[in-house]
Amino acid sequence: MSARDYLRTGLELFHDRRLSDLSYEHFQVALGNLAISIELMIKAVLACKNLTLVLTDLPLELEVLCICPKDIKNDSLFQRFSVDLQSGVFKTGTFDECLSKFYLFFPSVRERLGAHMGFLSRHRNVCVHSAFPSFRRYELDRFAYTALLIFDAVRETDAFRFSPYFLSEKDAKFIADFEENRIRKVEEAITKAKEKAKSLNGSQLRCTDSDWEHLAIECPICGNSAFLVGYTNFDVDQVTESEYNPYLTFHANEFYCEVCGLKLDDYWEIHQAGMNTEFDYTGKLDQWYADEYGYDYM
Repeated sequence: MSARDYLRTGLELFHDRRLSDLSYEHFQVALGNLAISIELMIKAVLACKNLTLVLTDLPLELEVLCICPKDIKNDSLFQRFSVDLQSGVFKTGTFDECLSKFYLFFPSVRERLGAHMGFLSRHRNVCVHSAFPSFRRYELDRFAYTALLIFDAVRETDAFRFSPYFLSEKDAKFIADFEENRIRKVEEAITKAKEKAKSLNGSQLRCTDSDWEHLAIECPICGNSAFLVGYTNFDVDQVTESEYNPYLTFHANEFYCEVCGLKLDDYWEIHQAGMNTEFDYTGKLDQWYADEYGYDYM
């Protein structure tokens, strides 16, 4: 089965269970198919760009052939490996390894869906190979939501341009319902946190930044220290033909406060709660170079 087939099957099963079983039980097969479809979509896009982005431990000749196909004049070289390539002899990288490469080509997906993809990464193997974990309704829905948005991001790539998946009426309604419910979800989370904050006696927790994936800020509800979870991205602006200005940006895609209990599950929810999702880290470049390269880069 292809990524599109797993996507179609997973969504059909998901919609069927969603409409017929309000308790949201028995979703194992649906979520297993959706998890596989997301992984295959990511790997298909990478493979179309270059097989070495997906396959691991390739023979040297095949690796060079994949990287520089036009420069290799030995036509028989590909024939030596064609059967193995089609029969799945070579292993592919892990989901997390391929996802990191995928983000380099689709940085906006990391910003929009990074938290959802992290959730998928943590639970993928369980959904596909083991006993189904106990999820809330929102956590079940985000599997399908992520699968639909991942396909929307890659649908124009060479991997899927001629093999599209067309959204059904159920898909469109589900996306609209999910996004509408998120507004209510954020409002309820804020209301609940405010109620809990009323019983607090001043500040109870103070903490500092712990790494490049966590930023300590003041909780907008209770005033205690809380954490934004995300990633730090390095980039450069070209000033002149030979001059570049490097800069760092922290992108938040989750928030949690251990004191009042406010929890926001992606960058959209953080923004909906009136909080910033991007922070200038350029003043920390020296530390970034030291952590990335192990010495004072400057």
